[in-house]
Amino acid sequence: MDIDWKHSRMSRICNTAEPWLQEIVMRSSVDTQYFCENFMPDIYNKPMTEQRQKHFQLLDHDTVAYGYVVAARGFMKTTSIEGKMIKNTCFRQSPFNMFCSRTLDNAKTSTENIKNILLTNSDIRDTFGCFKAVKYQGVNPTFGKDAWFAADPDTSEPFTFFLPKGRGQQVNGAKIYIAGRNCRLTFGVCDDLEDREEVLSEELRKKLEDWYFGAFIKCVDDTYPGAKYLWKRPSLAKEPDWQPPWRIIYQDTIKHEDALMVKVMTASEYHGGVYPRCKYVDDTFQKVVSCAPELWSDEDVQRDFDLHKRHHKEDIFAMDIMCMPMAKGQGSWT
Repeated sequence: MDIDWKHSRMSRICNTAEPWLQEIVMRSSVDTQYFCENFMPDIYNKPMTEQRQKHFQLLDHDTVAYGYVVAARGFMKTTSIEGKMIKNTCFRQSPFNMFCSRTLDNAKTSTENIKNILLTNSDIRDTFGCFKAVKYQGVNPTFGKDAWFAADPDTSEPFTFFLPKGRGQQVNGAKIYIAGRNCRLTFGVCDDLEDREEVLSEELRKKLEDWYFGAFIKCVDDTYPGAKYLWKRPSLAKEPDWQPPWRIIYQDTIKHEDALMVKVMTASEYHGGVYPRCKYVDDTFQKVVSCAPELWSDEDVQRDFDLHKRHHKEDIFAMDIMCMPMAKGQGSWT
C-alpha cells in the first residue's frame, strides 16, 4: 500500500516500528479475510472457496450502502460478519453497530462472541491493545446488560458501541453519544432474521417487512448514497481514513418465495450474491453438483440430496443447501 505509516491513522492504532507488522496491519485494515486468517486462524481455518472470497469482498466493498448475502447453511456467513465487525472495531471504522437476529438471545450470542474475541484473543490484544471499557472522565461507559462499548486502550475513551436487537424490537430513534457527538447507526446487520414457521404466515411476513423497511433501515442518518446506491469514495491520498456514513447488510437463506430476503435481493438498491452449496445438473432435477468442490464433492452433495429425498424433505434441502424457496420438479396442487 502507498499510504505512509507515520501519517496515517495506523500509527495511532498500532504502536509498532516493526516493518513486517506494519505491513500486516495496513493490509488488514482493508482486507477482512486477510485480517481474520492472520489474527483468528483457529476460527477461520476452513478453505477460502471462491464463494467465501466473494462474500468477504462484498463485506469490504464499503461503497455499497445496502448489501445482501443469500448462502447455504454452514457457509460461515455469521462467522464472517462477526469477523468484519471485529476488524471494524480494531481499526475504529464504525462508531455504532447494531446486530439483529430472530431473537434478542441470538443477536446477543454474536455480539458477545465479538466482545470475547476482542478481549481474549492474544494476537489482537498484543497488536491493538485491550478494548475493555473502564471509567472515562468519571463516568462508567456501560449501557444496560446487553449492549456494550469498546474503549481506546490508551485514553480509555469509548469509540464504538454494539447493540443487539431481536426481530421486531424497538429500533426507532436509536442513537448513542460517543466521541463528542450524537451518532446514529453506522453498521447495521440483519442475520438469519426470518423464522421458518412464521414466514408461512402472510400477516407475519408483512409485519416483518414493515419493521425492516419502516424502522430498521431508517436508523441511519439522513445522508444519502449516490448513483446506484453507492457511496462516492474520495481519493486515497486525500482521505486515507475515509469511511462510509453508514452501511446495511442483510444475510439469510430463502425460507419462502415471498420472504423478506426475496424482497431485499430483488430490490434495485441492494448489491450482493447468492452462494448455494450445490445446484441442479439438468431439467430432470434429480442430479446435483457441488458449487464448492474444495469442501464438498459431487458425490457428497448428491448423497445428501438423495437422503433428503428419501425422507420427503426436498424443500428443506432446497432452502438450506440450494438457496431456493422450494425444490424443483415436484408435482403439486396450486
